[in-house]
Amino acid sequence: MPKRAARLAQAREVPGNPIRPIRADQPCEHITHWISRGVFALTVTSRSVTFGQMSATGREKQSRGLLKIGEIASRTGVTLRTIRYYQSLGLIQAAHRTRGGLHLYSAEACDRIQFIRDLRSLDIPLARIRVLLDQRTSARTGAEGTRDVAAVLTLGLAEVEKRMQQFLVLRYEMTEALDVLETCLRCSAKPSREVCSACETLTRRERVPAYIRALVN
Repeated sequence: MPKRAARLAQAREVPGNPIRPIRADQPCEHITHWISRGVFALTVTSRSVTFGQMSATGREKQSRGLLKIGEIASRTGVTLRTIRYYQSLGLIQAAHRTRGGLHLYSAEACDRIQFIRDLRSLDIPLARIRVLLDQRTSARTGAEGTRDVAAVLTLGLAEVEKRMQQFLVLRYEMTEALDVLETCLRCSAKPSREVCSACETLTRRERVPAYIRALVN
């Protein structure tokens, strides 16, 4: 190994901070694993590489302001199982992992989950949502990263407006049916098709609500 490479691979001791030297044969994925868990801290300078155990204060600073999965669930209205499923698909990521294996999330994860949940309510598949999210990070230009998102949101908006019209009709039908049912609540006659069809509450109306027709007929 060249002298410079050997010097860079030698860990520099920090007082009060247990050091584990980085060997030339140390697997990179092994080192990355422990750094990602917040167990060790890696410091790289032009003259040395320091790989030491992160202090409790350092771990506290790293996790400060982050949210537990239960807090994310409370804020978004999504179940713990769903959040874990989203994470397994790569749709969201934990910002930090404690020594005990507890995943902590940034507040921005709530926005990501809300985005996913809203698109799912419009029957957009998770696979399609993941493509949109991946494009935002891999795009070379803003136009490239937003073109498909804009197209999906445009279709989603059309679907929302369509459902709003359907809900307005639904609201009207329910309101009209409740108006008739107020009379039914005071009725002492045995309900039947003949009796209900001849009821003055229905005969005097220009239109019998669809829900009432379904009950009477």
